[in-house]
Amino acid sequence: MGFRRIKPFLTIDGIYTKDGRVLLNGWALSYYADELAFSVTDRAGKTLPVDVTIQKRLDPGRLIFGDDSHPNAGFRLSFPGTKDEIYTLTVSDGVAKRKNRFLPGGYTLSWKYRPKAFFREYAKRLLEIPATIRDEGGKQFFREMRSDFRKEEYRYHVFAKAHDVTEEELLREKQEELPVKPFFSLIVPAYRTPVDFLKQMIDSVRN
Repeated sequence: MGFRRIKPFLTIDGIYTKDGRVLLNGWALSYYADELAFSVTDRAGKTLPVDVTIQKRLDPGRLIFGDDSHPNAGFRLSFPGTKDEIYTLTVSDGVAKRKNRFLPGGYTLSWKYRPKAFFREYAKRLLEIPATIRDEGGKQFFREMRSDFRKEEYRYHVFAKAHDVTEEELLREKQEELPVKPFFSLIVPAYRTPVDFLKQMIDSVRN
């Protein structure tokens, strides 16, 4: 039996762009090495200069290896780029490599860049058609098939504008005294969240 190489584990937790750079954080682990090599290429295959900071993070190692033998699994990475370009992040441990293609503006690649996933998704939908017809009836099914969801009335911003509360309603609600005043606690899981994102989340709750 030949030697089977096990690729490194690689997970991207978040991506955002700022001042002409792409900033990315996540975690990576390997069976073969504690120190990993990171590289980023653009759509044309050009290698970009990358700044990598390794961070202490115990949960991936505990999940995969069941102990704290890999304490530095986290990473923060930045490189020059834009939100509309396709990039490939490669992690190597000297034995095997793991790659992840992404669009910073959309996090994961859109369908036009993922033909296999596109056909797999629509094959799945085709297999669901018989059950849909059985549950909803053929007439309703084909009525929905004929619906043109590109029409203006189906777009979310139109729906939101039609159903959003007015300034007068908000003012009335703020002045209204409730007979019972419940206490709410919001618990948000976060790990090294970028300050800009954290501030937006806190402000949204306060507002």
